[in-house]
Amino acid sequence: MTTYRVCCFLRRFRAASNEPSEAVGDVFRAYADGGGGLLGEEALRRFLREVQRETDAGADAAAKEVVAFAAEHRLLSKGGGLTAEGFLRWLFSDANAALDPRRGVYQDMGLPLSHYFIYTGHNSYLTGNQLSSGCSERPIVKALHDGVRVIELDLWPNAAKDDVEVLHGRTWTSPVELIRCLEAIKEHAFATSPYPVILTLEDHLNRDLQAKVAKADAEGNLRRDAVRVGVGAHGGVPFPGRAQGQDRHLHQGAQGVPPDQEQQGRGGDGGGGGRLGGGDLRRQGHRPSGTSSLSTHCNCMSASACMLLLLLSPSLFKPAS
Repeated sequence: MTTYRVCCFLRRFRAASNEPSEAVGDVFRAYADGGGGLLGEEALRRFLREVQRETDAGADAAAKEVVAFAAEHRLLSKGGGLTAEGFLRWLFSDANAALDPRRGVYQDMGLPLSHYFIYTGHNSYLTGNQLSSGCSERPIVKALHDGVRVIELDLWPNAAKDDVEVLHGRTWTSPVELIRCLEAIKEHAFATSPYPVILTLEDHLNRDLQAKVAKADAEGNLRRDAVRVGVGAHGGVPFPGRAQGQDRHLHQGAQGVPPDQEQQGRGGDGGGGGRLGGGDLRRQGHRPSGTSSLSTHCNCMSASACMLLLLLSPSLFKPAS
């Protein structure tokens, strides 16, 4: 039985079946001792050599690790073999991860960022559910310490429309000031990793508030001496590489329709859709007259049209000594 919290209630569910899939079952039976229902240590070594392509030495070490895992999680039968259910649970456990955490980073990390999987956060500021929880910088700090490299902030005007808040729009989530989130990112961005931090800004601000955020940037809260990198469907340059972005921040942004142009109050999770406003000028990286630096540098008008990234000065994003 597994217990889940659903709103204010607890619900208990029983799995319909603990049986492995047909493919896993066929492999298990092919290597089980005598074609029976248990996988002994020697049979496990054969499986590791022939199916997992381990070397003899690697198979011996891995078999001992599997048996230790099974014993710790009470998956061994009385005879000491691994049951089909235990075999399935080991296959999908962290102990059988695709990447060996003991090896560390050994791949070529000098390629453009688009060549890698990136540990990404969504609505990184929420303390709980997306409907009624609070917004805070604390989940952002925790995510950065857990190794997350993409932080998302949804930018909205406050009730007086004279300042910027971070919240999940069209919900009952309580907001947090943008500056608190930015200061938390600045202090904790590289606490556990030197790799670039990508800050996703979902922009629901009017021009005046965009200019206010841009001014705060210029005063050192977010960025200074930024190098703009355009990536788009019309011949944009490649993403920067890991080495180029080490100990730095990248910004990407998606601009939705500003609240003063929406038919109903605050909008929701725009997900990157929005006006094309700047048209081809924006897509090709030119700055239309009258636009703020934030809307030019940090926003893209359509997720399919372009993405604008900022490569930021690393000295601004390390804790002050």
